[in-house]
Amino acid sequence: MSVNDGVLAAAITASAANTHPWMQAQHRQVLEYFEQRQAFSQATSIPLAAFDVELEEVLYDMIDDGLVEVVATDRCYLDRQTLLQRVQDDDRAAERLNRVLLRYVVPVLVIVLIAVGVALAL
Repeated sequence: MSVNDGVLAAAITASAANTHPWMQAQHRQVLEYFEQRQAFSQATSIPLAAFDVELEEVLYDMIDDGLVEVVATDRCYLDRQTLLQRVQDDDRAAERLNRVLLRYVVPVLVIVLIAVGVALAL
């Protein structure tokens, strides 16, 4: 299996120290899911270039919980530091969006609503 064929390739390094049995079971399920996806791709010759959004979210949660230290796929390399940086970047983007909404969108919306109310009253 090569990166060029677009097949999902994943290597997960688990943190063995003090992991809860539920988290260990979740880790096994993720690995089994990867194996199933790879087997399906090989059997059907359908390339799977990127993993599902749901699976990606599960992996992020597992990294955040400390169960998984590194996720490496044909699409990305993700470790705890990278994940924390992404979360900080997302927080900054959300703050910028809130400032834009409060500064520009809300006042324009209020003016439009007042204008519509005045027009209907006439």
